[in-house]
Amino acid sequence: MIELAPKILSRIVRKKLSKVNFLVTYDCNKKCKTCDIWKINKEDKTLRDKKLKLEEIKEFFSNNSDVMWFALNGGEPFMRNDIEGIILSASQYANVVNITTNGSFPTKVESTIKSVLSTQRKFSLMCNISLNGLRETHDYMAGVDGSYEKAMETFARLKKINDELVREYGTANL
Repeated sequence: MIELAPKILSRIVRKKLSKVNFLVTYDCNKKCKTCDIWKINKEDKTLRDKKLKLEEIKEFFSNNSDVMWFALNGGEPFMRNDIEGIILSASQYANVVNITTNGSFPTKVESTIKSVLSTQRKFSLMCNISLNGLRETHDYMAGVDGSYEKAMETFARLKKINDELVREYGTANL
């Protein structure tokens, strides 16, 4: 990340947009007490049909190719079937792509991240897992029993990928 310092400084001096938080879905399989996003599609069922398609998202990234960092959020981004395409599209333009997950889909997160990392890339990928505390607190705050176990399984799978990258390259971008 140190190599990004000159770019960050130039954006501060030139006042360019450096980071965009991009909600890729309102769908969420949790009922977090700190977030009501999971209610949006339940309250207005027509919104799901209006969500951006992959081609529209690609066009957004292309039209904003000078943005240094795209942060992909939701709802739960891994509920989208095309999340890998969204990550890869963002990575064509940004130096940093980060995605936040509640960790509910360990296998899908692992396979998607592995696939993205297997591409020829010139970007740093970060994956954030939302945790609200230890088991009892996390499950209560997420509104779904077993959430902590899934999040920790996702964390363990991502850590394994990261450890493999460090062994292979001496460093990791995950």
